[in-house]
Amino acid sequence: MINAPAGATHFRLIHTLSVVSDFAYNAVTNSYDPIDTAQNEVSDVQFSTFLDLYAPATATTITATLPNGITPSADVTVLQGIGIEFYQQVGSNYYLFASGNCLKIEDAF
Repeated sequence: MINAPAGATHFRLIHTLSVVSDFAYNAVTNSYDPIDTAQNEVSDVQFSTFLDLYAPATATTITATLPNGITPSADVTVLQGIGIEFYQQVGSNYYLFASGNCLKIEDAF
């Protein structure tokens, strides 16, 4: 069910959590500034191991967590993303493909 680029031998799954603050207009600086600067742009990105495209898939769990036990404030949005990257294995090295990779924002809360 994976539509991999030609030549790909492996893939990795990606799970991301990113915090984006709401912004408010600041008349003094004539700009929009994040309301919650402490949580703005806090993120975590986790990857699965390299998975063989041609081997039977096994159950894979990838857990991303916000650092330091952050509890999101009412002035932020947390974006959850899932993605896939394709690689070609040459010897013991994995080379990332420049195209065919994707990431989808799965949820915003």
